Amino acid sequence: MKITKSLLACVPVALLVSCNLNSSDEGATKVSNYEKLPNCSTKESISGKSPVGEKVYIEEEESTYLCTDSGWVLSSVMDMESLPACPTKRGTNLGMKIYVENDSIYYLCVKSGWTESDSSEGDGEIPVPEFDNSLVVGYANAIGPFVEGGRVELREAIIKTGDTLVVSDSAFAGSVSGKTGYFTIPGVTTYSNFGVVTVKGLFKDALTGEVSGDSLELTAFVDLNNELKIDVFANLQFGRIKTLLAKGYEPRAAMDLSEKEISAAFGVKEGDDISTARLAIALLLRSNVDEADFVDMIASLTEDFADNGVWDDDASRTSLADFAFNIENLKLKDEDTDEILLKLNDYRKNLEAFGMDNVPGYEEFYNKFWVDAYGLGICGSGRQDVVMINQNDKSDSASAYFTCSNLSWVVSTDFERDTVGLGNAPDGTLHEGNVDNEKLYVFDTTGFGAGQTIRWKEADSITEVIGKACTDYEDVVYTVSKTKDEDDNEIYYGCVNRTWSAAGMYSAEIGYMCNPDAKNVVEKFKKDGTETYARCHETKMEDPVDGSVSYSYGWAPSDEANYGLRDHECEPYEIVKSGSKYYYCEDADKVNYTEATEDDVELGACRKALDGSIKTYKKDGADVYRACQEVRENTWSWANTNEDTYKIGKVCNADSFGSNGTIGTDSYICSCRVYDTSLAGYRNAVTADECNAAYPFQWIKQ
Repeated sequence: MKITKSLLACVPVALLVSCNLNSSDEGATKVSNYEKLPNCSTKESISGKSPVGEKVYIEEEESTYLCTDSGWVLSSVMDMESLPACPTKRGTNLGMKIYVENDSIYYLCVKSGWTESDSSEGDGEIPVPEFDNSLVVGYANAIGPFVEGGRVELREAIIKTGDTLVVSDSAFAGSVSGKTGYFTIPGVTTYSNFGVVTVKGLFKDALTGEVSGDSLELTAFVDLNNELKIDVFANLQFGRIKTLLAKGYEPRAAMDLSEKEISAAFGVKEGDDISTARLAIALLLRSNVDEADFVDMIASLTEDFADNGVWDDDASRTSLADFAFNIENLKLKDEDTDEILLKLNDYRKNLEAFGMDNVPGYEEFYNKFWVDAYGLGICGSGRQDVVMINQNDKSDSASAYFTCSNLSWVVSTDFERDTVGLGNAPDGTLHEGNVDNEKLYVFDTTGFGAGQTIRWKEADSITEVIGKACTDYEDVVYTVSKTKDEDDNEIYYGCVNRTWSAAGMYSAEIGYMCNPDAKNVVEKFKKDGTETYARCHETKMEDPVDGSVSYSYGWAPSDEANYGLRDHECEPYEIVKSGSKYYYCEDADKVNYTEATEDDVELGACRKALDGSIKTYKKDGADVYRACQEVRENTWSWANTNEDTYKIGKVCNADSFGSNGTIGTDSYICSCRVYDTSLAGYRNAVTADECNAAYPFQWIKQ
């Protein structure tokens, strides 16, 4: 090893410390020249003991050199800046004294740094260990505890503000001795309460439920006053802590800041449980990769965080976000069988099987992580039903849409992704899907139910064919559209209740659907070249279970009279004239007119209220007798209606068979004359059944 001269040249005797061997250099080993100096960087020396603190006198230079952790230095230096580090190397410089010529005093190395000393021989401040033969305990976990037998090493951290981290060459050793990663390190003696712990060994893998195939090494900067926790998160902090120490941070501040920075990089917010986050981050880094990739990821991230505490590798962050999304949404499937290969709960089952009690709720972390990486923002009550596309163009799910539903982002339905951003529009507006432009959507002002704000809905196949939506607009409602089926046959659809439905030929020819506003309206159209008429008919329907009433509407055949009288106010059985003919209103509710007979015109329409009435009128100067009989379907009857019937005041028929009547003093009986072969002549019928068309009912004078 080449030894380089350091620090100052000799100083004059007048300054009380000469370059010659003096009283303070008694016992120093003598060598002829600088090149003969022994090694000052190992535990071997001329005396066979640790060289630190050993003095050697160089005869050629007439100077004394002192072995320090920084190498050989003159036993006196010009100024404070030339002093070696104090303390360092587990405190092996502690108790060393060096004369500073500019100050003309000795300085003593104590645990708090260089301090003035009264003389070269005084006892000065005696270093006291922070831990003296102590037992240090802790837990070692990767994504499951390290298995028993794993090696644990603790090295003392020697830190002076502004210095890089230096650790002791010697290590205190222990091992994992518990099923949950518990370890002990006995006999620890340090002058600092900070140290660096390295754990190396196999670990229980929460991904597989088995012990890892390869050994893993994790390193952490620790405060020995606390129970030690060596895990993946602590390893990620290590490089960053070293950087912060070099920048002048106190150890505790460096530990706290690195924790905040790395937590923030993974989306952990203030107030989140850090223990849960530490486990979740370790599980996330394990994802479903090979063990070697898991180890590489830890090393890569530790290096990435070291410089500025920021996760600069967007690609790896996005890859983990995709994994978090896929495992949470059950998308990790076998391509051939479509079987789900990994679920978030699988980790929990394995950790519990390892003997871990009260496994933290790491699952929520996964949701927060991919949501943050995808740039979706907070899903609060004010963003209900908001649809967002993945903002991370590096993601495997870059084209995925997500909907804020019940305070959580969920994968959007085809409908949600196709209609996002369309906003309000006039009722019945058609729009192609944002993503699937072969789908057609219609804006419906009625929404999807009480309290619903979403008003776009997928257009039905009829709307797609017609190219127009059925709405409540006046230019659309109840209209009829014509199209053709796959066999090129004409088919018709009518717009009723905001829905296109099959329409009949009457609706097609008339041009609009029968509806409540057109109740009883009669329309004329041509069918096969012939003028045809139809009335808009209302049908009342009552539910047999709950008694509720509803109505349906449809066109029913009608006649010219109803069409001609459609604007006339229908009074029951009123006789009205249309053109050259007379009609009477048979059904006022349906505004249905029936052509009136001459009898109806002269006597009024025959109806139930007139049943049994007998009337007469003059025709061509002669008396005409008519009877209104319900049995003859409310028409005036001429059969058996004559002067005798008129005078008796009762029609002779099956109902009145055998009854008597009078005209003046003459008596009559209602019967009929039938031929009796046994009598070879006619007689009065005994029963009404004997009367028929050949033997009509009649009043027979007695």
